[in-house]
Amino acid sequence: MVCAVGQLNNPSFPDIEGAGSFAGANFHSARWDPGADLQGRRVGVIGSGASGFQVVPSIAGTVGEMRVFLRHPPWTVPTPGYHATLAPGLAWLFTRVPYYHRWFRFYQFWTSVEGRRQFATVDPGWRSPGSVSAKNQQVREALTAHLMAQYAGRPDLQAMMIPDYPPYGKRMLRDNGAWASALRQPNVSVISDRIERITPGGVVTVGGTVHDLDVIVYCTGFQAWKFLDGIEVTGRGGADLHQQWGQDPSAYLGITVPKFPNLFCIYGPNTNLVVNGSIVMFSECAVHYTMECLRLLLARGEDSGGPTMDLRPEVLESYQALIDRANARMAWGTEGVSNWYKSASGRVSQNWPLSTLEYWNLTRRPDPGHYRFS
Repeated sequence: MVCAVGQLNNPSFPDIEGAGSFAGANFHSARWDPGADLQGRRVGVIGSGASGFQVVPSIAGTVGEMRVFLRHPPWTVPTPGYHATLAPGLAWLFTRVPYYHRWFRFYQFWTSVEGRRQFATVDPGWRSPGSVSAKNQQVREALTAHLMAQYAGRPDLQAMMIPDYPPYGKRMLRDNGAWASALRQPNVSVISDRIERITPGGVVTVGGTVHDLDVIVYCTGFQAWKFLDGIEVTGRGGADLHQQWGQDPSAYLGITVPKFPNLFCIYGPNTNLVVNGSIVMFSECAVHYTMECLRLLLARGEDSGGPTMDLRPEVLESYQALIDRANARMAWGTEGVSNWYKSASGRVSQNWPLSTLEYWNLTRRPDPGHYRFS
């Protein structure tokens, strides 16, 4: 049984009083209502993470008025060519020069993936608020200067758009200026006051300010830690996967789980990437490991202990302790930083904290000693 249902597929809605009473169109960005008319309407966007970062610039020029309800501004990485067409010369190199695309991919990994881990790693002796190390502070200062320049002439936005959490504490966003340009438009207002309640006519923020709206778009992410949510999975002895996981989903290499023989997960717990890899590559590694498990089962045969393999609990326990210690040493795992990488218990159940190479090595082939065969 191979579960490849992903992590970011179950929309998360904020627990706001009166949300169900809103009289206008309202929907999550991942469940977009194609019939919603935004032309000239008063639109409220709740959330300013990766979803809001994409939605706001896309519709700001269409709506009449927009209110962006911003709780935590994002750190944005300058990427001028993010939406640009691939340069003709680079396209020529990819198609005409043998192996150039492989070198290019390696170069990107070495500089922008493995090369950036050092800036997200915690220095236990560092005590400066808003950063986790001297190198992380350097990133903070560079990105702050970038943000201040983007909102030059708008002291109101400059005051709101500098995050108070360390870089890499939440998802970093690629920025070609579209986000800042949208927020600077005269029909767009950024609201940093906390939402108190939603009424049939709009949103009320703390202090009693009423924001009349025709449409509300929830850009509030996903319940990422609820792996396989909505799917009942029963294992050995009637074990229920969700009861076993509770609020702390875990799997060895994000792939196998004790008491659930021959169950394999792709993009499972602790295989999300922040600065240290590619989801495509990690999925390839998980599929490779799964196929090697099947090869092992076929080689053993029923007469020698097959056809099922069940992860030993102590293997997962040791592995999870390693991953938890490593996540605690990264900016996203520090105490006081809230993000979607953490499960409801507060433990980082999403991210892989080690190097790309370590995951690749660990998934080359299964260790028969990690499993019980029956």
